[in-house]
Amino acid sequence: MAKTYVPELAKKIDLLIKYGLYKNRVAIAAKLKCSTETIKWWIYGDKAREPGCVSGSGMRRVHDLFAAALPDLSRPKVEQLMLGPADDIERLLAPLQADSLIALVRKEAVTTATTLFDERGGSLGLVETTKARKPAPHYTVKKSKLFRLAFKTHLRGAFTIAFQKSPGGWGIVPSDAEKAVLHVPGRDEEGELAVMCEHNEVGRHTFIIAQSTKPFPEQLIAAQADGVQLDRILLGHFAADYRVRPKTTKSLFSVNIEITS
Repeated sequence: MAKTYVPELAKKIDLLIKYGLYKNRVAIAAKLKCSTETIKWWIYGDKAREPGCVSGSGMRRVHDLFAAALPDLSRPKVEQLMLGPADDIERLLAPLQADSLIALVRKEAVTTATTLFDERGGSLGLVETTKARKPAPHYTVKKSKLFRLAFKTHLRGAFTIAFQKSPGGWGIVPSDAEKAVLHVPGRDEEGELAVMCEHNEVGRHTFIIAQSTKPFPEQLIAAQADGVQLDRILLGHFAADYRVRPKTTKSLFSVNIEITS
């Protein structure tokens, strides 16, 4: 049976894990309908086979695997990529992760459950959300103005994680759940509802909050604790993790805030 040599096969397969498309090689093996031992055999070879050689039927399944990961590419292009350096595939996979989260939000996020509280006359006053069924409810807040967000939820899930997509990139913002309401940016050290403001970047800021009955991935919790900016890998991990959770255990919300000068 004809065999195909795939350079950097191990790195290429592990890119699918790195970017959150599969949890591990066990999941990849299940998709390929083979054992993990077969994957190791392809990668490392044996006395009769050079490392990186994949049989004809196995290669078709490998092409299927990467074609699904890169849906915008033609089959011949995917086959060509498999014969080139792994870095070429990584450059194509990396941008998809942010797009993947945006697509997830557009498909599943509730956009009519947000209330914005802003600073008025020295106190926080209620700004009622519009009841119109628009795909992306929109608030306008002046730069350096204090505000907070509340999202009405029917899920009794104690675990939350919130993201902010600003003109400069992605970050994690504090959040918490209280009965039927999710708060962004959560509570301060004294247990009071905290507020936030944007001092620098005018333009559209999208706030996304996910709620679940089970904890979110440790990488995201660590990023939240460290206050680091999110990269595409972490965004991909979140999107992949959220998609596989049962519908009855999760909720997703988003709102757009236009920051003006």
